[in-house]
Amino acid sequence: MKYVTYGFLRKHDLDTLPVYFRERFGERATIKDFLAWIREQDSSGYLNARGFWESYCLSVNDAPFVQALIDAGADVHVRDDAAIWYAASRGHLEAVDVLIANGADVHAHNNEALFSARWNGHADVVALLCRAMAA
Repeated sequence: MKYVTYGFLRKHDLDTLPVYFRERFGERATIKDFLAWIREQDSSGYLNARGFWESYCLSVNDAPFVQALIDAGADVHVRDDAAIWYAASRGHLEAVDVLIANGADVHAHNNEALFSARWNGHADVVALLCRAMAA
């Protein structure tokens, strides 16, 4: 498998990553194949950050996809719960909801998920995070 390049990042935004994988590897590729692929990207030293792609993919606004990744073994706590922050800052309500349901720390990074969602005007995500923080 090819490693992710800067050109790939420029061409494919966060929400197209699952589509890219399906196009590249076909419909018969499993979610475990995808998880193995993104972990391969992480271990390649890209951006010198373990778990970058795993946390990035967990923030895609596609609840069944995020849940399938988690069921396949993706770690919601990778990179100190970065996925919930990525999802909240982009207003990805479905992803935030799935991550919370699977134990993501809503207080991670000094409540950065809440602050990012608020700063970017995602009131629905802010409300969801506040409910989770109060629980």
